[in-house]
Amino acid sequence: MSNRPFGKTLREARQAIGLTGAHVSREARISPIYLSRIERGELLPAEDAIRRICAVLGQDPAWWIRLSGKIPSETLAAVQRCSSAAQEIIARLPELTPAELERLKAWIDGR
Repeated sequence: MSNRPFGKTLREARQAIGLTGAHVSREARISPIYLSRIERGELLPAEDAIRRICAVLGQDPAWWIRLSGKIPSETLAAVQRCSSAAQEIIARLPELTPAELERLKAWIDGR
């Protein structure tokens, strides 16, 4: 995944509520250079930085974590509590085609 959509979207969200990068970086306890590099699409922030930035912006961190292509830590913890068979199925989900995912969803919803 390219970092650019995440950074561009983050910058747009920040600007839409009238916050400066300096304000967000100070309140989120990250360096202004780090925030600038994120917004330019040069890197993706760590999950804890996403959560701190979202707290400043008043945004849902789960949405931003998904946008970054990361898996939220609570989701990883839930997967780790699953059986090994369930973990194997979960690990293979990215290999499924959209049609296969729809069939799986229909099967799950029909239970």
